[in-house]
Parts: sequence; C-alpha cells; structure tokens
Amino acid sequence: EDKMNNVTLTTLEDEKKYVVLDEIQGTNKYVYLLDPEDEENMTIRKEILKDNEKYLQGLNDDNEFTEAITLYQQKNA
Repeated sequence: EDKMNNVTLTTLEDEKKYVVLDEIQGTNKYVYLLDPEDEENMTIRKEILKDNEKYLQGLNDDNEFTEAITLYQQKNA
C-alpha cells in the first residue's frame, strides 16, 4: 500500500496498482478500487484480518456484492 498525493494505492493479485476510492464498513469492510490506467475498471474487495495482517480478498457471493454496492450507493447518493 502506497500513499501518493493523498491517494492510496494498493497492488492486487494481478500485480496492477489500484487507487482506493473508498472504504465502507458493512457486514465486512469493503474496499472500492479503481484502475488508474482504465477508469472503467472498478473492483470491490473485502478486508480480512489473518495472523494480525490485513488482506484484501474477493467477494464470496452475490449477497456480499449486493451489500457492497448498496452501501456505496447510499454513501454517495
């Protein structure tokens, strides 16, 4: 995770750096990410804690996706 000009970047499993757009706590803490090289490429991960380390993990199912999208829409309406 890098911080540049008040922008937080994180690297995902595809080895690309993504801009952290937002983080919202729901059932999980959802992290909303944008590919700075392709602004139509947005992805959502959830933050998990494993062995006292924070990791970003893909969403498990449609229920998590629906919750993540709903939280984002409510916050940014």
